[in-house]
Amino acid sequence: PETARSTRTTTTTLALHAFCTGSWDGLRQELPELLDQLRESMPAFCIDALLAAAGLAVADGDVDRARLLFDEIDREVDSMGYTVDLPIATAAKVRQALALGDVQAAVAAVDDLTRRLDAKPIWVPATRALPSAVQALTVAGRSEDSAALVARAEQELAGLDAPLAPAAMPHARGFLLATKERWSDAAPQFLTASEHYDRLQAPHEAAQAREQAARALVELGDPRAAGELRAAEAAYQKLGARADLDRTHEIARRHGVGSPLRAHAPDE
Repeated sequence: PETARSTRTTTTTLALHAFCTGSWDGLRQELPELLDQLRESMPAFCIDALLAAAGLAVADGDVDRARLLFDEIDREVDSMGYTVDLPIATAAKVRQALALGDVQAAVAAVDDLTRRLDAKPIWVPATRALPSAVQALTVAGRSEDSAALVARAEQELAGLDAPLAPAAMPHARGFLLATKERWSDAAPQFLTASEHYDRLQAPHEAAQAREQAARALVELGDPRAAGELRAAEAAYQKLGARADLDRTHEIARRHGVGSPLRAHAPDE
């Protein structure tokens, strides 16, 4: 029994690592069975697998499944105090809420995270949620709060070993600049973020940053927009992130940016 417990604990940790590093091949098929086993025998060790499953559901555009998983994650966080893991869930919640146009839900997720950070300032793991949090606040018109969050994160992370910070901080700053329509300043921030995410083996986040860089470059009439959008599309397609891929296709159509991924789908 102890060996089986250790194996399942290791497996759920590896599942979350696979999600965070974009190693999604087979993960969608493996997680449901793993979660069933954990819920039956080791419910206290579900959180990592739940986070991976919820993140995949959001990327797939499976709204109902994501909501069920978020509810389960919330119960685990409240009962077990998994504050360290919460930013992964926050980022996914915000992405889904904004995709659905539910700005209120997106901001509620951000406010919940910041309250928890006030109580327990674990800013290193919180960097994963920072770009999504800033995006939500800017969309909600809370520009002062979004700027304050970035400034606080910079202060809290100073001198700490925070591997995601070199990517997450420019990603977040890009949103601050974009909301002011400072496109020529925003684009380099998003591009810098994407390059750092690449080095960190975080392809999903890198694609999100490239998508935002493409949006800024489109506003500038910069021909690099097409290349950045195609790079984001290619990453989303490789990951199987259907909702993200659909969104970039819509951006390409709206702005007349050619997409080689569409060109290979003559039957659509």
